[in-house]
Amino acid sequence: MGAQHCWVMILILGFLFQARLLNSQNFACNPKDLTALQDFMGNLTTEFEGWTANSVADCCEWEGITCEPPSSGRVIKLELPRKRLSGILSDSLAGLDQLTTLNLSHNFLKGSLPMSLFHLPNLELLDLSDNDFFGTIPESIDLPSIQIVEISSNFLNGSLPSDTHTQYIYIYIYVNS
Repeated sequence: MGAQHCWVMILILGFLFQARLLNSQNFACNPKDLTALQDFMGNLTTEFEGWTANSVADCCEWEGITCEPPSSGRVIKLELPRKRLSGILSDSLAGLDQLTTLNLSHNFLKGSLPMSLFHLPNLELLDLSDNDFFGTIPESIDLPSIQIVEISSNFLNGSLPSDTHTQYIYIYIYVNS
């Protein structure tokens, strides 16, 4: 009876270990996208309740993140408007190369606009309005899929390159310095 009890315990422990191992390897978030988002989070000076260092490793489950298709684990939307985020917008978001929507409007982000954000091949909507960005609008823009660029109500100067105006459906750059 004692040996049989021992075997039952070994089987139960084996199943528990296997289930835990499978769960730890079943992250849907693409590792490259996860790194980009963690770097972005690391440049924020305010803590965002939806993302913390202890957040679940599947970034597709984080607030403001959309992955499509969910099984791919690739982030296609980052939407965090009005979250009171402050800090610097880093180049790391360029690592989200499948991004179609980037909306960080109505926050307190500052610094210059990272050039790399203006070279995302799938980006359709870029909304960085109502922040504290300063400096010049990038002179080199390669956004073949873009439909809306909204960078108003910042402290930017300059204008969008004339050779790129015709490809945009909507451009909002008013109320800048």
